[in-house]
Amino acid sequence: MKKNYILLTTVFIIAACGGGGGGSSQPEIASVPPSSPSSPNSSTPAAPAEPVSQPDTPSFSELQTEFENHYEYSRHWGLETINASSAYARGATGNNVLIGITDSGLDETHAEIKGANLSPNSDLEYTSYIPNTRQKRHGTMVASIAAGTLDKDRNTPMHGVGFDSDILFVAIQLAEPDENYDPIDLGETDSSGNVTNADDVAEDFSGLDGFFSSLFDFYDFYNADIVNNSYGFSGNIIDYTEAQVRNAFPSTILSMSQEGTSDYNKTIYVWAAGNAGGYDEADNSSPELLAGMSHFIEEIQGHSIAVVSIDEDGEISDFSNRCGIAKDFCIAAPGGSVTVAYPTSADDAGIYEDEKDDPFSCVQDNSCYAVAGGTSFAAPFVTGGLAAISSYFDGQLGSTEIVSRLFATANKEGVYADSAIYGQGLMDLAAATSPVGQTSAMMSYSLSGPMVNASLTSLQMTNPAFGDAIARGVNNHSVIFFDELQAPFRNSLNYLVTDYRNQVNSISGFNEMQDFSRSMLHSEGEFFEVGQSNFQNISNELITPSHLLETRADKNQYFAYYNSLNKTFFSQGINGSWALGIFKDPNLRANSGLRSKFNNPWLNYTASGASFGSIKKINNVFDIALTISAGRNKFNSNETFLETNSSLLGLVEIQSDSYIPSLQLGVLQENDSINGLAGSGSFMGTKNQITKFIGLSSVNEFFGGKIFGSIHWGQSSDIRSNHGMLRSINEIKSSSFGFGYIHTGIFESNDQLTISIDQPLRVESGMLNLDVPVYRTKQKEVIFNSLSFGLSPSGREINSKINYATGFKKINLDFAFGYRADPFHMKNMNDYWYTSMRASIKF
Repeated sequence: MKKNYILLTTVFIIAACGGGGGGSSQPEIASVPPSSPSSPNSSTPAAPAEPVSQPDTPSFSELQTEFENHYEYSRHWGLETINASSAYARGATGNNVLIGITDSGLDETHAEIKGANLSPNSDLEYTSYIPNTRQKRHGTMVASIAAGTLDKDRNTPMHGVGFDSDILFVAIQLAEPDENYDPIDLGETDSSGNVTNADDVAEDFSGLDGFFSSLFDFYDFYNADIVNNSYGFSGNIIDYTEAQVRNAFPSTILSMSQEGTSDYNKTIYVWAAGNAGGYDEADNSSPELLAGMSHFIEEIQGHSIAVVSIDEDGEISDFSNRCGIAKDFCIAAPGGSVTVAYPTSADDAGIYEDEKDDPFSCVQDNSCYAVAGGTSFAAPFVTGGLAAISSYFDGQLGSTEIVSRLFATANKEGVYADSAIYGQGLMDLAAATSPVGQTSAMMSYSLSGPMVNASLTSLQMTNPAFGDAIARGVNNHSVIFFDELQAPFRNSLNYLVTDYRNQVNSISGFNEMQDFSRSMLHSEGEFFEVGQSNFQNISNELITPSHLLETRADKNQYFAYYNSLNKTFFSQGINGSWALGIFKDPNLRANSGLRSKFNNPWLNYTASGASFGSIKKINNVFDIALTISAGRNKFNSNETFLETNSSLLGLVEIQSDSYIPSLQLGVLQENDSINGLAGSGSFMGTKNQITKFIGLSSVNEFFGGKIFGSIHWGQSSDIRSNHGMLRSINEIKSSSFGFGYIHTGIFESNDQLTISIDQPLRVESGMLNLDVPVYRTKQKEVIFNSLSFGLSPSGREINSKINYATGFKKINLDFAFGYRADPFHMKNMNDYWYTSMRASIKF
């Protein structure tokens, strides 16, 4: 059974503001200018929606511009002043936030209000108080600023700050502002500030105190997130003592403090600071009594806010109280000459009295607006702003955190640096919904644990072996990072995966993209080769922007030396298996176009470093080759000496001059990756990983040419991590293979036909396991999503190529024709045929 909470039906007449909080009235209400039509028949179309055929999500700037182009936004100067469009573009609109509003009355039939989300638990009238149109105006004005409807199809001159918020309204009878400023009397005090007639004052205020206590308990019962209070008592807070305030309002303070409720669940109270500046000789140096009460009452600090008003020029409004001694709990917002909803009726058209008989007048359908001024209207700007901030963080920030964020991100530049006037500064919703300082990624399961810069957190793939496996695994998943206030900011996991295609398409195909200028020297017993790329894509097998290649000019140089007399070889800047496998054959060794297809793929991870090798004869049938290679992969600068972050590879090859295939056995230690998959930041854990591999290769005479082939298989060690998001990588197995035929002297003595079929290195199996932070509770506990997915890609890339080379005198010609299936091991990428021709002239 639903429990109903009944507010006290006794209505107290509270000193309030027609145009602002605190008892002064400088409403400056005026009709909407003729250039701002308020007739329901005057409208402009809303901004066009994204076409259905457009799959792309609108960018932040596009969404921001869309909101700014709404007529309602552009005519409401306060929205631009607080940078509301940035918050709206991020989705901060007040959705699922309940705003409580206590005021004189609400006209729920007004065009700006009837589309709003009004709670059925609202108390709009009582037996003893049924507000008329005039009495409903102030509350309707306030509600329209806090949560008025965003109606994109009408030419209304405003919408609420938190336009998606829910409203819980309580109507109370407010007195008209006095002509003279008369501060409320809280009793006499002695030299220590104590109240000398405490019992008498307490008795006098017991009714009001009980009413406010009941009122605030009502909001607490219905779990209101924020309560707007655009009313108050005359009297500057500096004219009272803490003892006077506590003596007059003990129950009010108890209810506002919400004793027993955790700080993260407390209702936030927003108060109009007062309009004492509109009175001669009145002190407006600090907020009035209720708004400034947080200066004295520690129990409500952190969730009670005073709001002062600024004009359209950005300066403090003349009528507004200043923040003064309550500066730590005070903020500025637009309140001078702001557009508000203006209720009318057949009996009371107010400022529209002369137009009420016009059939096209806004009075006919209660859609009138006006311009008003007062801190009463600055307060709901902050109330709606808090709702926007709260909705943006989707229940992940507690109440006091939201208030702290509001204050920390307020504009404190220029005039707003004067805290005696503007307190914490001018509310800035763009800053409040942006990270404060650096965002960090978690390295443990606790927000109090170690963090790492989020910009350093990524998974980097430096070859196509994993294909689309990781992209598919993290697709549609997100992660939260934290700013310096521990607020969560959501990011797509896809953005943290650095795709090798955005750098250079693949290590194994890197040489195919370039036309190397090579110089070879052959002498008796020695072979020496030097190469440098000129960055030309000659085969169309792999496409990449030329500027990416050019930026790596210092990484595309290499040399290789082979001494056939003592069977030793040395190279730098090239895959170290250029003299092993099928390349033990001198003719194939000189064919550099075969290297990327038939090299040992794990030697690519040390290709920017140096390799040393030696071949020793075991007997008449077998030789043994020993190779050591140290360096980084092909995407890093060439190295001559071993660096601390280099990889190290040791390889043994049993070679045979007969038909018996050569056998390779080896171990690779990658210091910062596993099979080319490197993690950084919160993905760290890919250190000192071991891959063991085996390979077979063979070269044999066949129909006047040579048939050759190689196959490699590797298994990487498992990764376990207790830090960051990376939990483990298990059972990675990978393979590559290639087969080919080469024939020289088919039509001429120096022509050559080469046919090859190969598969670049591909991960055949493996699992990646992540613990991803996805939600933060108000209690600062972080919820993780355990994400596991396979590392085998969707496709298997097979490259088939026929190459014919010939020469005539000083002209060399090269023709290629090929087919590439499942590029980058991805099924969703189109297979394609390609052909190329190259001519070179020797001088």
